[in-house]
Amino acid sequence: MGTIVQRHSGRRTIDLASGVRWERLTPHQDAQVDFLEVVYAPYGRSTDSRSPIRHEGREYQLVLTGTLHADIGFETYVLEAGDSLAFDAAAPHQYRNMTEEEVRVISVVVHAQ
Repeated sequence: MGTIVQRHSGRRTIDLASGVRWERLTPHQDAQVDFLEVVYAPYGRSTDSRSPIRHEGREYQLVLTGTLHADIGFETYVLEAGDSLAFDAAAPHQYRNMTEEEVRVISVVVHAQ
């Protein structure tokens, strides 16, 4: 059996130009699910283009710290620590940190089969 534990110090990360860092929470890539801790720098956004994206599957977000603005379809939701959301990722969506404080989120994307 392969490694099942992902140590904090060994997380694989991607830093986006938009002020967001993705930290993979699994020791190996999983074709069915992305399980991430996402860190939004002050005024960071989920996309470089500042435009909503869409993709197949379901998306789940849990805000750990800070305040996150989630634009889903035509609605904007302001999420505080402890708030979560779940939606069909085919809806146009983007996330924004509109504050001077870092925002930390657990993100799970379940890809369509």
